[in-house]
Amino acid sequence: TMRLSEYFDLLSLADDDSNKPSALLREATRAALWQELSRSDANRVLPVASRDEKVREWLPVRPTTLLRADLKHLQDVQDKLIADGMKLCLLPADLLRQMLAADSPLVPSHLRPQHVSPRVLCDFLKEEQRRVRPAKLRSLGSIALVSALLRFVLPEPVVPKEKDAAPPPVDLGILEGVPLLVLNDESIVEFGDATCFWNDAALLLPHAPKLCVHEKISRDLRTASRSIERVKEACDRLGIRKLRTADLAEHREKIHEERCYESDEWLGAFWTFLKGQEVRRAHLETFASWHVLKVERFGDAADLSYIPLGEAGATFDLHAVDSDWQGDVRHLLTDCRVHVPHAGLLEDNTLLQALVPRGDDKLVSLLAEKLEQLGDHFSARMREAVLKYFAMRRQNSGIVLSTLRKMPLFLRANPTATERSLRSAGEPSVGSRFVPLDLSGVRYYHLYDTKHTKHKHAGNLMQLRLPGCCFLAMDSHQTGFQELYKSLGVYSVDTLTFVTETLPGKLASALGGRGSEAEANRVLEELTAWVVDEDELNRKRVADAVKKVAFVPCVDGERRPRPARDLVDADAPVAKAFAADLQHALPEPRFFQAHRKMLKGLGMRSYLRPAELKLCADRLAASVDPLSEETTKQSFWLVEALASNLLFVFNKVDPAKRKPSSDVLAAARGRVL
Repeated sequence: TMRLSEYFDLLSLADDDSNKPSALLREATRAALWQELSRSDANRVLPVASRDEKVREWLPVRPTTLLRADLKHLQDVQDKLIADGMKLCLLPADLLRQMLAADSPLVPSHLRPQHVSPRVLCDFLKEEQRRVRPAKLRSLGSIALVSALLRFVLPEPVVPKEKDAAPPPVDLGILEGVPLLVLNDESIVEFGDATCFWNDAALLLPHAPKLCVHEKISRDLRTASRSIERVKEACDRLGIRKLRTADLAEHREKIHEERCYESDEWLGAFWTFLKGQEVRRAHLETFASWHVLKVERFGDAADLSYIPLGEAGATFDLHAVDSDWQGDVRHLLTDCRVHVPHAGLLEDNTLLQALVPRGDDKLVSLLAEKLEQLGDHFSARMREAVLKYFAMRRQNSGIVLSTLRKMPLFLRANPTATERSLRSAGEPSVGSRFVPLDLSGVRYYHLYDTKHTKHKHAGNLMQLRLPGCCFLAMDSHQTGFQELYKSLGVYSVDTLTFVTETLPGKLASALGGRGSEAEANRVLEELTAWVVDEDELNRKRVADAVKKVAFVPCVDGERRPRPARDLVDADAPVAKAFAADLQHALPEPRFFQAHRKMLKGLGMRSYLRPAELKLCADRLAASVDPLSEETTKQSFWLVEALASNLLFVFNKVDPAKRKPSSDVLAAARGRVL
């Protein structure tokens, strides 16, 4: 059997020595031979054969006859095409070159065979694949074969003539209906048969490989132009497009069923996908219920390692906190059940960083929300931890301070107060132990004992129920607490200053309000401790501050309370003798008996003033029975009082002041004996 190479040598009249005189004769003879062979279709001289020279068929020299493409990457696939029924003639390279030359003497130009073209190949694949379906053509037996065919069919990228000119549009209409589209499950479908997505969507849809183009085919398609956008525009018309938010949203149930989001690779692809969207806020709302926010585990909440994206605002970026404070903040967030996004997820993820709160302003707002949600479950230790953190921070913003004032974080110095007493004092009725600092009309104090006082008063004072005052307990040894309280508007004062400057203005309302008698007595007991038990200097300072305050109830009951210095000691003989006439100047008996020492310390008199002496004298002069025992007793004590007053006046150092008042003289002239 003759080999094809020998056959073509015979037709070419081959001779190794081209310099022999017979060379011209041989060329002329070869041209005449081929011209004769081209005259009739009966002359089938072109073999349809594979590279191993297995001839399947012989074809005439005609323009419809196809020649194998002289391309390296198509050699294997052309053998497969021939096996599938495509008639591709195999010719030696020299003979092929001579036949296709423009001035070829072998074959007239109108009879010259053609190389297989992209259009012819596409038409063949469409027809043959539809004919043998559901079987697969041998030329489509592997991704490598399909890729080789696709690269042959795709147009060469056009380079713009001008340097900065935009690349021209790409026309891929030739691929319509051609079975050269390989999907991620390695199945082969026709271009335009259904919508599918570029390969970068494969990571997001691992359960649906039939919806994504194979990576190798994606790369091949992108070679059609130097502009990726131009390629995507052309492929969009063939049903190949990028994954959209609505597309991905359709697969929510399957993705959550298979827990795809637990894969770091899937999460990375998801955030890359989101960053590529234009209107990000709208897309984030679409994925609000998706468990794509990976958080650090805490406590026993092992099932909360992935939470819905919509809860990002309720998390906190712990890793943005200074390393010195991270430990304290972590414990605080754990106690409050606030999730911390995984550090790797936040790194270089500007989109997620914009969603997750960070910084002290956001932290305090988050803690305020948690405090409101947890209520009494927000323990004392947690509240102290909040204050401790912001106290250590020192330089807090206005937002932080404003929010802290509204939070019930501050321990009352009298935490056992009942709701009724809190309400009656105009203070908040929540929590009783902890209060905010934003109640209108209330001042917040922290008291500390004055160094030079004889007794400790701070503890007792802070148990008082004074209207408009709320006393706070503060550990003065905690670093930064005093500075924080000061910046929050808490008055930190010593006990002597408070008693001399603040207490006098609260006495009347504290004793005359709706509070219990026991609470009023505590106020008076503390006042007594100052004006009776303290050393002389402190007694005088407190007495000077309080002596003009009208808080002592009188016997008459109808008049307003009087200052202690305006009252007469009810045990003074003259006061007893004229008790009925001096009701406006006598303290209420029970009050007098209970607080006699305090009243004396505040200046309660044992003598009568001139107006009071005249009043008693007028009463005596109007007596019906001047010789009665009672009148005699009144006369005696009135004379004693007048004598005492005159003696006091006449003994004054300044001669100008040694003049009795007109009321005293008028009383002395009356019928007092």
